[in-house]
Amino acid sequence: MTYTMDSLGSERKLLHSLVDFSNKSVLEVGCGEGRLTWQFADKTKYVVAIDPEAEKIAVAKKNSPKDLKNRVEFLEGTLLDYKLKKGLPKFDVVLLSWSLCCMEPEDMLPGLRKCYELLKRDGLLIDIHPFGESDYVEIHFENKIWRAGRTIDKSNYLSYQQADHALENVIEQDVLIPQSECAFPILNTYDSMVEFEDWIAENWNDTSIDSQTRDKARRLAKEIGSESHVVVREKISIASLRPNENYFYRN
Repeated sequence: MTYTMDSLGSERKLLHSLVDFSNKSVLEVGCGEGRLTWQFADKTKYVVAIDPEAEKIAVAKKNSPKDLKNRVEFLEGTLLDYKLKKGLPKFDVVLLSWSLCCMEPEDMLPGLRKCYELLKRDGLLIDIHPFGESDYVEIHFENKIWRAGRTIDKSNYLSYQQADHALENVIEQDVLIPQSECAFPILNTYDSMVEFEDWIAENWNDTSIDSQTRDKARRLAKEIGSESHVVVREKISIASLRPNENYFYRN
């Protein structure tokens, strides 16, 4: 199967427009297998990348580029359990890589406060997570686009909304000060509708496609020809926040 996430590179471009990673220390929360890590690590001083899933951490370590092995440390664990090593300074950047929305709702606000504790006073917090809406299923050929419908999501919408609410709360409590917020599309590309359906069955437990969207996409792909691609257009939110120097969090 040929699958390309963010085939236009929108996430990387926007991330680098918000953050100058040059010689910065970075804590990446929810690094997974290192998909996003490799898109900024080469610019940094060092990266600590954490994820609660041991299998993903193992893959990330195995796939680490040789020139970055001494710069990136992968650790199994959660944000709330993470502790700075003795003598290690706080971070210039904390990056929540699609991870705030994956926390239990009761852990989101404590997690954001933990980010405050781990950041230097002039540091920057970046949060990336999807919008609480379904994705468009499209057929692309050359510069033309045909929309077949939208995916159906059973439960993730709520977690995205809860992440937004936690960010609003931490801003209202003057823990973090918002710097910027915007939305951008990620285009995930598949060779065919069958491959997209197989990918969903294997990776997206809470996502499905209704028969009308599936049949229309298959019909369009057949009519347009074998050189067409199935593209899932996902709307993503990215926000940057700075620690409020006048706020002192107490346990």
